[in-house]
Amino acid sequence: MVYVPGGCPHERDEYRHIWINGKAFRAWFEEVYAKRNLQPGQAFCLTCKKAVDMVDPERKRQDKLIYDLCNCPHCGRKLTRIVDHKKKAND
Repeated sequence: MVYVPGGCPHERDEYRHIWINGKAFRAWFEEVYAKRNLQPGQAFCLTCKKAVDMVDPERKRQDKLIYDLCNCPHCGRKLTRIVDHKKKAND
């Protein structure tokens, strides 16, 4: 589980099972991981857990998806921000 090392509120019982309270998890998730209002030229870094400015983004295209790709200026993690997504006529 990736949330526990990230600081998710949880308890372990005598069998080492992890118990997570839904309300506490939701409050923690919204504070840490929820989407922020990003400004143009920003992406959300999951390592730093904050919005960061995209430095020299590279525009990529995959099928109908257009996105910007760059590295976080703080930790070096790859950041992606979707620019445009056009659905197919059959969708």
